[in-house]
Order: sequence, then structure tokens, then C-alpha cells
Amino acid sequence: MKKFFKKLKNSFNVIEDKINDYTSCSSIQMSNPSQSYVDWAMKLMDEGYEDIAIEKLETVMEMATKNPKACVNLAMMYIKRGELEKVLPLLKKAVDADSQY
Repeated sequence: MKKFFKKLKNSFNVIEDKINDYTSCSSIQMSNPSQSYVDWAMKLMDEGYEDIAIEKLETVMEMATKNPKACVNLAMMYIKRGELEKVLPLLKKAVDADSQY
């Protein structure tokens, strides 16, 4: 029973860490939530949580705002995974949103 509670406590600590990560990223970009998610995804990617980072970038893609950084970073993640069929549409979206890309 003690192991169960220790495992449960560790799970809560991981969740709390992720909430703190998002809070720290979002406090910088409160006026632009999509950029907060991009920043959060990049932090997760740096920490090795690539699957969760992809989820965050995909969430940005569903937001009403167009965020070219999200498109480019998600394309990079798909290249790394070998999911090349998803890359070109994302890069086109990035250019459509901002010709700098």
C-alpha cells in the first residue's frame, strides 16, 4: 500500500511540474496564448517529452490564431519522427501566416 501512495505522489508531482512549466511560459506571453503553447512545447521537447510537445503544437494548430513558429516546430518534430507527409502542409501554413518563413 505504501508503494501505491508513493507512486501516486510522484504522479501528482509530475503533473504539478507540468502546470508550473506552463504557468512560467504563459506568464511571459499572456496576450498570446498560442505562443505560450509553443514555448511550453519547446520546453517539453528540450526535456525529452516529444509526444507531449507534439500534442501542444497540434493544439496551437487548432487555435484561431495563425502561429508560424508552431507550424515550423511541428514540422521539425514530424521530420524527426519520419512522418514526412505531414511536413509540407505545415510549412505552407507557416509561409501563409508570415512570409518571413
